[in-house]
Amino acid sequence: MVVLVLGVACTGAAVGSIPVVPTGYAEAAGNRGLIGWLLACQAAGALIGGLLYARAGPGRPSRLPLLAACFALGYVPLPLAPAPAWMTLLQAVSGPGLPPLLTACFLAADRLAPPGTAVEAFAWIFTAFTVGSATGAALAGPLTDVSVRTGFAFAPLAALLAVAAMAAVATTRPTPPNS
Repeated sequence: MVVLVLGVACTGAAVGSIPVVPTGYAEAAGNRGLIGWLLACQAAGALIGGLLYARAGPGRPSRLPLLAACFALGYVPLPLAPAPAWMTLLQAVSGPGLPPLLTACFLAADRLAPPGTAVEAFAWIFTAFTVGSATGAALAGPLTDVSVRTGFAFAPLAALLAVAAMAAVATTRPTPPNS
């Protein structure tokens, strides 16, 4: 469960950096109004990813590393920081991986939590994501001050750590009930 919480915190860090870095990107592009469109495109991508994953069914815990890898891959092209039209597309591509990964994380928490502790496990997942998101936002600001590309590089690196954690979680056996 601890590794899952760490993986979710890394996922949150990647996601938390996104509202900060595109703000720097939009400012560098000379169009502060662009930030709303960039975030809306990512949100639309996330909506599509969630709707598609809802049709796929929950799957097994072994799906966690694959979902984390898909999430991370969506962030890989962001440091290219292309022209605004392409950036809106890249933001949309970075969105679909989050809902399936979070769904799988909550299902893994339910599987790993000892009987009678699912609520606590879910609270840890939510807290880890929130703390990770705040940390990602805090780190993204100074990184974006170095350069927009440096700021955007943070998300795929944090997501890569999430992939490693999810790979470890996928091989973890559930806690047996107390006898």
